[in-house]
Amino acid sequence: MLRIIFFLSLMTLFSCNENKQESNVYYNTIIQEYKEKGISDISTIKNPEETKAILNVFKALEYQRQHDSLNDVSTSLLLESVKIVDNSTNIGLREWVYSEIGFYYYTYNHYIEAAPYFIKISKVIDNNLEQIDVQRCNVLLKTAYFFETIQKYDKCIDYYKKTLETSCKTNKNKGAVLWALGAAYQKIDSIAPAKEYYTLASEQALKVGDTLRYAKSLGGLASILEIEGDKTTAEQYYLEDINISKRLKEDRNQMYAQIQLGKFYYANKQYTLAEQVWQEAYEITKTRDYLMGYQREVSAHLLNIAKVNHRDGEELFYRRELDRIDNIIEDRESEDVIRKINWNTSYESITWELEAERNANDRVRYQRLLFMSSTGLLLLLVVVIYFFYKRIIKLQTFKYEAKLLAFQYSKLSSETKLKETHASLASYQVYLSEKTQQIERLEQELEKVKYSTNEYVKEKRPDLEQLLNAHLMTDESWNMFKETFKEEQEEYYLYLMERFPDLTESNLRIVLLQKLGLTNQETANLLGITIDAVKKAKQRLKKKYEEEYDTILNPDKEEV
Repeated sequence: MLRIIFFLSLMTLFSCNENKQESNVYYNTIIQEYKEKGISDISTIKNPEETKAILNVFKALEYQRQHDSLNDVSTSLLLESVKIVDNSTNIGLREWVYSEIGFYYYTYNHYIEAAPYFIKISKVIDNNLEQIDVQRCNVLLKTAYFFETIQKYDKCIDYYKKTLETSCKTNKNKGAVLWALGAAYQKIDSIAPAKEYYTLASEQALKVGDTLRYAKSLGGLASILEIEGDKTTAEQYYLEDINISKRLKEDRNQMYAQIQLGKFYYANKQYTLAEQVWQEAYEITKTRDYLMGYQREVSAHLLNIAKVNHRDGEELFYRRELDRIDNIIEDRESEDVIRKINWNTSYESITWELEAERNANDRVRYQRLLFMSSTGLLLLLVVVIYFFYKRIIKLQTFKYEAKLLAFQYSKLSSETKLKETHASLASYQVYLSEKTQQIERLEQELEKVKYSTNEYVKEKRPDLEQLLNAHLMTDESWNMFKETFKEEQEEYYLYLMERFPDLTESNLRIVLLQKLGLTNQETANLLGITIDAVKKAKQRLKKKYEEEYDTILNPDKEEV
């Protein structure tokens, strides 16, 4: 009963959270379906505000895919979703929306705008990861990407590993995480784990048929092999990465691989080959505004080529290009921006938002105060009942231990008195009478233990049984009693042996005990048999000896 009350209390206390968790499980299904099929039925969502937040994200992502740029429509829809979830107590949904708008800004290199969202998500991840129950795998992965970009490698590695520990819906995510771990370790010059993760990523990509991820893994391995001095294999892997990317028409990965191959050729003084791949990469960087950071990197490399070849005109061109690009990306993705986005300054910049969030949570807590108070009182009552119950059990245990000691003392006392009286038949009569009483009490106690709910009492049952067995008449105690009987009742004992020579030892025990005045029940108790067994034994004697039966216990009748 106590367990039922406690269980019901907990159920009442957490019912609101469970309903929210059930909703988020459903949201997970809807969002995953949208990602895999591009469509999803959200008409069945009961909460209209949360429905709107999810639908806005879907619309924003669709518009982003169509235009592949930071645009007013997607930005407006995502900011509206943020406003909705900011007023919600659904932490899981809120952090998912934050990850979507943060990654939207991050994709187009607007790191300053992305930072507040990912820092808020990071706070929840570090405090209680279980609260992120909507698209946890993707939220972790996107947050890790951001922290890798701002050079917080310890944190991004931690998040990548948490992502691997999370049960992700698709195996492709696993390959991406393994590759990202390799890249992160390489950036902190941990070459062995970097190579291990790149290798695992390539194996996973082949396993699930993710050709692009396989190409990226080859590029990662190429950079490691270059460090290790295996230049031939490194070049081969770089070229394979580029060829696969071209075949898949993945311009961005092709561009990145060409930049790395160009660095490889330049380091080996193969300037013509370096210039060739960098020029090809440079053309790709000009196709999208958000690749301007890469355009700057390639321009800097081509400037070095111009210097090596003493081409003054090209050198001037690329210097002007660098100045032009720096003016554009200065406030968006420059090194100064990366340095600016660090933990201390970022947390200071959003302190007021966190304070507002705490105030909102306080209002929710006040609204639930009455409910929590009543639940708390109920729990307190349960605790009081529980400890009261434990106290009763403890007292029962002490009482039982005292009773067990009393039984043991009674046995010892009876045996001591028998020894002090030199084991005469008179003392045996008292001793055996006390024994039968003790046996009856022990049997009654064993019957109570059988139905007891006290675990301690149940554990002590063998002690009771052992004590009961110690009271029974053993062969040794029987022989001692028989010798005493023969000494004091020699004439009667010889009469039995001569007149009834075929009496068995078990029959003799019953006869002598009853001769001493013990009842059928007392005899049964001492011998450890049932009263019915005693009666049947006497009936068999009566049948066997018929008229002579009465003289067994009373020889004087024969004389009459």
